[in-house]
Amino acid sequence: MFTSENLSFQYGRRNVNVVYNTALPVIFKAPKYADSLWKVAEKKKVKVNLNVDLVEVRPDKKEAVFKSLSKPDETYVQEVSFCY
Repeated sequence: MFTSENLSFQYGRRNVNVVYNTALPVIFKAPKYADSLWKVAEKKKVKVNLNVDLVEVRPDKKEAVFKSLSKPDETYVQEVSFCY
């Protein structure tokens, strides 16, 4: 997540929205690192989505479909230009 944010900054793309999606209910399993990662995500304006699962990638439409793990009936489509 931060590598892509850093690369976009280095190449002059300042208007990039970085989104970090994870199936975990936390940003990182180890609390020691999770606290630091939340601070970095906030500073770099990275949107963090917890408890989500990637279920489909639509390369022709540049979309990714995610399912909520906390509400299994809910899905949402996210526009993507780079998926890592």
